Amino acid sequence: MKNEGQIRGRPSRREDSTKIVVQTDKQGWWSSLSDGTKRVVATFAALTGMSLITYLAYLYARKVVRDKRAKQEQIKSFGKDKHATWAKLIKQGIDNDGWWGTDVPLIRRTIREIPSQEDFDKVAVSYTKLYKGANMIADLTDDLTKEEYQEMMAIKNGKPKKAKGSSGVKIYDPTGWAKRIHAAVNYTWIGFMPGTDDDAIKTVFMEFPSRKAFYDTAKIYRKLYGVSMVADLDGDLDWSWDWRVTLNKKPPK
Repeated sequence: MKNEGQIRGRPSRREDSTKIVVQTDKQGWWSSLSDGTKRVVATFAALTGMSLITYLAYLYARKVVRDKRAKQEQIKSFGKDKHATWAKLIKQGIDNDGWWGTDVPLIRRTIREIPSQEDFDKVAVSYTKLYKGANMIADLTDDLTKEEYQEMMAIKNGKPKKAKGSSGVKIYDPTGWAKRIHAAVNYTWIGFMPGTDDDAIKTVFMEFPSRKAFYDTAKIYRKLYGVSMVADLDGDLDWSWDWRVTLNKKPPK
């Protein structure tokens, strides 16, 4: 009688793709895969000239490493490592707690809080570790509308390359502000229905340090798009928000 750990007889190629006995934890992982995934794995192993058992061992080892990194990064997200915390918040915004759509305000607030482009890149690395190979930029691209994604990248690109000692870095970016306001007033719902992203515009106004910043942005806006930013704001916000009241509360310079 043969030991239980051996493969009985000589299996066909088809049987060889599924009748594999490995350690208990590896076997459980293999058993959890769908038949279609098993066939893909077996086919890829054959095409690369690698034995199926060797390839499975490689996949399992990679899974263990990713799980370990994710657990370590999860611990960081509750500690002093803000990059892991920001990565987790962005993921929560993308998932939106299981509800339909995306929590754009949460993503916007989180990206605004990140102090520099260097820190943003570290958040993306942490995101990959937390979510086992996921790509933060790809996930944002998939979940956000074109205008929302452009706004988030404008917020990121308006930050300094490196943080200057604190998260309270002052940003003065008329070009970025102009692009974000233009994207907000030309917002589309479901890809084609025209609308306005009021929250995005209000966020830009929060960042204006002065009325001069607004007028500098308006000049860039006309240069980039050939139209008046004031006219666009009036046309889109005439009934929902009096932006002049907010602007007039700013210092002149």
